[in-house]
Amino acid sequence: MSERSHRHIAPAVLGAKVLLALRSTAAAQALGGGSPHLPPKPAEMSWRDYLIMLLHIGGELEHALMVEYLYAAYSIGGAGIGPRADVVRGWQDEILTIAREEMGHLLSVQNALLLLGAPISFERDDFPWSGPFNAFPFELEPLSLKSLAKYLYSEMPDPDTVKGPDKALVARVEALVGPDAGVRVGQVYDRIIALVEDRRRVPDSAFFPESYDSQMDWDEWGRSYRPESHKPYAAHPEIPPAGSRKTTVLVPKVATRTELAAALRAIASQGEAEHLSVKPRAEPSHFDRFAKIFREYEAFLLEDPSFTPSRPVPRNPVVAEDADFAPEGATRITHPESCEWATLFNVRYRILLTLLTYAASGPREHPELAKERRPTVISRIFGEMYNLKAIAGMLARLPLGDPADPARAGAPFQMPYTLVLAPEASFWRLQLELLEVSEELIAELLARGPELPDGGRYLRALREADAVARGWIEGVLGLKRKSPSRNA
Repeated sequence: MSERSHRHIAPAVLGAKVLLALRSTAAAQALGGGSPHLPPKPAEMSWRDYLIMLLHIGGELEHALMVEYLYAAYSIGGAGIGPRADVVRGWQDEILTIAREEMGHLLSVQNALLLLGAPISFERDDFPWSGPFNAFPFELEPLSLKSLAKYLYSEMPDPDTVKGPDKALVARVEALVGPDAGVRVGQVYDRIIALVEDRRRVPDSAFFPESYDSQMDWDEWGRSYRPESHKPYAAHPEIPPAGSRKTTVLVPKVATRTELAAALRAIASQGEAEHLSVKPRAEPSHFDRFAKIFREYEAFLLEDPSFTPSRPVPRNPVVAEDADFAPEGATRITHPESCEWATLFNVRYRILLTLLTYAASGPREHPELAKERRPTVISRIFGEMYNLKAIAGMLARLPLGDPADPARAGAPFQMPYTLVLAPEASFWRLQLELLEVSEELIAELLARGPELPDGGRYLRALREADAVARGWIEGVLGLKRKSPSRNA
């Protein structure tokens, strides 16, 4: 969350000791916090305003978790997995499954914001960052038993409700993460849902049901990952039988307080707050999936203490021309080709986030035209998700710095300086400009001769796809393409 948000929930005048004390139930109650472990509503905010800020924070948490999971999944591979390759590849599939579901959560939060008449947000702070609503400081790190413990803790239900073999697992996780672990995501959703259902603090006038038609839904975003048929979702003949698929992407549209509370319970119970589940699960929760991986990892370490499922990728990789500009705790990518790939990754990440912001923001200056363009925009969003996966795979095999060093690079996921939408024409010009920057990087990489054989093939395919995208955007802007010269 940004410094501006942070000042509302963690005033500097309180100091670090009070922030730590807020994690105790007594301190939270004494300061009017209501739910334990979380800071109270600031006096300068209305309850609706506070709810909107909590939803923005919830979206940032979902974005951060999704990126952390993706980085961990992309790190998997290399010689260290040895004869356990099939099991470890299964871990990668499970973590990517969870990341897909986190994307559904992130989109669902935007629908909640639209219902409240609030601006949507795909923002997220770069590392290092933490706050009273974070379980841990945001970090990109390769998959390890310690990072798995962090993910388990973040997705953990109330430890007091955990029974059976999971009770001992929770104890091992808490020992690994240590006493500084903060708020679980489920606790944040607890507070959001309680406030949504509080008619005295958040009256009916706070909701804007007319936003329903502008909201995102499964038909556009779920692809083959349909939710089960239960309220608030309608029955559908294409819903697969329970247990027949691994991923359930939830993107519910909401028009009322009741629907919003149900939608929030659905996305929270999928992973971060198991006690909110309204019916038996058709598939394992995020906690269950991470718990299975954690136990298998522990067993492998007992057999071979040197076991690692990950390539030697860095913690918090960044592209920074000078070491003085790299954030504290970050790792600079210095190998020339790796830097170009990492910069290309950041450009495509920005394209993805700006397109998501455009698609989720509701009607623009020309609603009918926006409706016509929406399928192409969404198709481009899914294409950019593939691009990030492909480029991340390249980076995990390229040198971090010295080619003789085994250390590899990694996907930086550095946020752009802004995601604020410009007027329609300026937005599309930005898309053209980003594609032009991408083309310059592609040309440089191809001229260099990519180290990886599949790198060149991918770049040429990306160039062709971008040419189609540029032509479409130029059509949106009413620009005429220059005819190629006969003498060229």
